[in-house]
Formats: sequence, structure tokens, C-alpha cells
Amino acid sequence: MTDRWMRGGATGASVALAVTLVFTLSACAPPRALESESGLLIPVAGEDNGMEALLTGVLIRTAEGCLAVAEPESALDYRVVAPPATRLLADDVIDMPEYGELRLGDEVAFGGGWQSPDSEALAADIPEACVAGDEIFFINAQS
Repeated sequence: MTDRWMRGGATGASVALAVTLVFTLSACAPPRALESESGLLIPVAGEDNGMEALLTGVLIRTAEGCLAVAEPESALDYRVVAPPATRLLADDVIDMPEYGELRLGDEVAFGGGWQSPDSEALAADIPEACVAGDEIFFINAQS
């Protein structure tokens, strides 16, 4: 009788572990990169980053086809990684959580933070063409 109970308990624990893993894994989207029909590349993070820096400027496409924010005063542009659940609605329309529908040329103010493009801490599938410099801005969906 004890043997049966232990086997049943192990099975119950295994089921509970499997259910926990399914809920945990489904809560984090896999990192990916979106590409529009015209070739605009938008790296998307696998999870929110929780950082609180501010990046303001104009949403642009770089010469390499990557989504970036241009700072008009300094003539610099900063490559960005979009938050999870970002979608392309049309070739030039991006639906970004907490920011709504955005188009190239829109003035934006993104919360997030700077991170190394190859950081394992923030999962992202960043196309090589979109890596410029030592850091990339990860946009946070949490307002």
C-alpha cells in the first residue's frame, strides 16, 4: 500500500511540475525579429526588461533597414529592440504594447534601457545588420 501511494504521489508531483512549466514557458514569448514586406527589421525581446531610462526622438529606418530612434539635435540614431507582443500591422505600421500604433517619422518617448546586443540576460533575436556599437536600447512595455 505504501508503494502504491508513493507511485501515485510521484505521478501527482510530476503532473504539477509539468503544469507549472507550461504556464511558466507560455508567459515568456520566444525572442524573434519581425521583417516587413519592404525589409524593415524589428528585433523583439522575449521578455520585458524592467529598466527605466528614457529615449526620445523620431522613429526611423536605418540604411541597414533596422528600426531606430533618431535624435535630431545630435544627428545620432539608436537601434532599438521592441517589447514582447510587438506586431506589424502593415508594412510601415508597428503595434507596440503601451505605445499603440507607430509609423516611421513619429516622435516617440520610450522607456527601457541600454544593454549589450549579445546579453544573455535579455533574450532577443537581433539581426546582425541591426547591431551597431556596444549597446542597443531595449524598449520596455511597462509604463
